[in-house]
Amino acid sequence: MLSINPGDSHTSLVHQIADRIYSLRCRIVHSKDSHADTEPLHPFGPEAKRLRHDLHLIRFVAQHVLIAASKPASWN
Repeated sequence: MLSINPGDSHTSLVHQIADRIYSLRCRIVHSKDSHADTEPLHPFGPEAKRLRHDLHLIRFVAQHVLIAASKPASWN
C-alpha cells in the first residue's frame, strides 16, 4: 500500500494522497479480477479494519471537492 510522506520534497502531498486513494479504489473495485497486480482488499479482512484513517481522509477530500465544485443555488 502506498504511504503518505509529508516530508517528501519530490512529490507533492496532493499527489501522494491522490495516489493512495486511487490505490485503495483499485484494490476494492478490482477485488474479483484475478489479473490485478496487488492483493485485493476484502471488506472483512484484517487490513480493512486498519483503514479507519484512510476513510476519514477520503471523506475529508470528498467534502472539500464538493464544496469547491458547488455553485450558489439559483431560485429564479
